[in-house]
Amino acid sequence: TLYGAGSLGGIIRLVPNAPVVGETEGAISVGGSLTQSGAPGGDAAAMVNVPLGNSVALRANFDAATLGGYIDKPLLGRKDVNRTRILGGRAGLRAEIAPDWTVDLIGLGQSTDARDSQYAGRNARPPLTSSAQVREGSDADYLMGQLVISGRVGEVRVRSTTGAVRQHLEERYDATVDPDAPRLFSQENRTRMIAHETRIWQPETRGFGWLVGASYTHNRTVLTRSFENFVTTTAATGVRNTIDEFTLYAEASLRIRPGLTATAGGRLTHSRLDGSGEDVMPAVSFAMAQARAQVTADRTTTTVLPSLALNAEVMEATNLYMRYQEGFRPGGFAIESDFVRRFRSDRTRTFEFGVKHGQPGVSPFDLAASVSYTRWRDIQADFIDNSGLPSTANIGDGRVWSASVTGGVELLQ
Repeated sequence: TLYGAGSLGGIIRLVPNAPVVGETEGAISVGGSLTQSGAPGGDAAAMVNVPLGNSVALRANFDAATLGGYIDKPLLGRKDVNRTRILGGRAGLRAEIAPDWTVDLIGLGQSTDARDSQYAGRNARPPLTSSAQVREGSDADYLMGQLVISGRVGEVRVRSTTGAVRQHLEERYDATVDPDAPRLFSQENRTRMIAHETRIWQPETRGFGWLVGASYTHNRTVLTRSFENFVTTTAATGVRNTIDEFTLYAEASLRIRPGLTATAGGRLTHSRLDGSGEDVMPAVSFAMAQARAQVTADRTTTTVLPSLALNAEVMEATNLYMRYQEGFRPGGFAIESDFVRRFRSDRTRTFEFGVKHGQPGVSPFDLAASVSYTRWRDIQADFIDNSGLPSTANIGDGRVWSASVTGGVELLQ
């Protein structure tokens, strides 16, 4: 949770293959699929890496897929309505501007079109059918641009990343109350984000390593909702959330003695939240207007998240470890019926103990086991409000115990 914004549950880091200077290569793959009681599907992908001079290279990936549908809507006379089409691509340009220094310019885009709902009736006869009389489904478009500067000064590594993201998600659901008057609920979520992070670090040298970084994230999300029938469209209450996060973080590792390493770190985050309702019914009194202004007034929060870990090598390729870490998510504004309501940030504290032997895919035998305990305060959760629409609220505190064991053995060499 040192990195990113509001990383309560941790972060999955995806590392794409970087452009390779001085090499020309390409690849194409094609696949197909069959769906029981549904339509067939297929996918295709292509990659190319092209040098553009002695110190510049371009790498591009393109992929497309169609997922066969398997849900029928007999009242509309349509079969396999939930077919989904995905089209995406990524391009990266790398320039080696000096020894040990590179600049990467990356663009990424993906469009997902779900032609209809992925839901079937609970007790539908025949199975995998929906009684809805409207066309549902969703459309999602995602665009990202990124500039990365990486290098080193002596033994110290430097990495600075700036990115911009645009995401548009439209969802449509059956909201029919009277079977003689089919009605559709439509929800649009438009998100814009700008993020920057710069960090410097030194890998472990003579038993000591460290990392220091800073980041800024600006995220603006506008959620609008409406009800539609064959004649009219009626706006429903929506919400706008804007979050600015400024973060400083640091971490250091020290080898206390041979086979025993301690790591300590921390994250200091200052968050500013503001927002408002969209398409809200006019206030009928001065007191109601004051209450709304109080709810949507700007808020600021400063959070400190410490972390601590110990790793002991008890025998060759076998390690015991202990880890303590905290995480949080900032609060925001949610819609409940025709009102905009604030929900608080939530926070976790996790203790984990475990043992590891060997390395998966490398050692002839590997084993990993762990037990963890998490204390979760002011849990943010989604629920269905009195009008039958999704909302978010703090539902209380919780405790989470988990245990896991994984292992592998090499059968042939």
